[in-house]
Amino acid sequence: MLMREGLLKLRFNVKTGKWYWDRPKEGLPSNMTTYRLVNEPCEICGERFFTVYHNIGTTCSHSCATTKRNYIHGCTEEAKKNIGKANAGKKRTQDQKDAMKYRTQNLKVSMGEYNPMFDPEIVEKRRQSVIRNGSYVGEKNPRWKGGIIDQGYPWYFNKKLKEVIKERDGYKCQNPICSSNDDRLHVHHIDYDRYNCEEPNLITLCRQCNLKANSRRDFHTKFYNYIMENRGLK
Repeated sequence: MLMREGLLKLRFNVKTGKWYWDRPKEGLPSNMTTYRLVNEPCEICGERFFTVYHNIGTTCSHSCATTKRNYIHGCTEEAKKNIGKANAGKKRTQDQKDAMKYRTQNLKVSMGEYNPMFDPEIVEKRRQSVIRNGSYVGEKNPRWKGGIIDQGYPWYFNKKLKEVIKERDGYKCQNPICSSNDDRLHVHHIDYDRYNCEEPNLITLCRQCNLKANSRRDFHTKFYNYIMENRGLK
């Protein structure tokens, strides 16, 4: 895509499937995703590129991201050839196709295609209720961070690091008063700084306890720091 001089934003319209340079006309539904021109070029190829606002944007494509990941975690040329040979000529069985269809169907449900809670009428009722009550707006939202833009998680907060933390914590929720039977484990940043991925700042929580930690942040920071200190990990 050619970049015009001074261009800092692009907008993609979901309905038309087209890119636009300028803002949509007033009074019309936008249905647009805004992309920003990153400050730094791609770490691999050096090209400037656009990315969504919540993405840090260190690489311009999946190919460059894979190259970066292989450089960090290691993937030899011999390993690449072996992977290619192993996958060459493979065909999916009917069971595999059915499994993929099942996963796709579940994904559509979770994304709202068949979920009644994503019905436009229900969504609008919830939105109007929030507007009337003024709840979860600005500082009233438990995820309020002083107005800063959420940049997402850094690349080094990856599956390998999460697995190390979960193994250290014995694959159990570390909240001593956990009342949930949820076996889905998350890795929580105790000080809520996503870029502070030092091991003493990370703790294993079940999904329910991790969700609860989004509110009363001062209390939960002191609470989980106290637990880590008692374990001798701080």
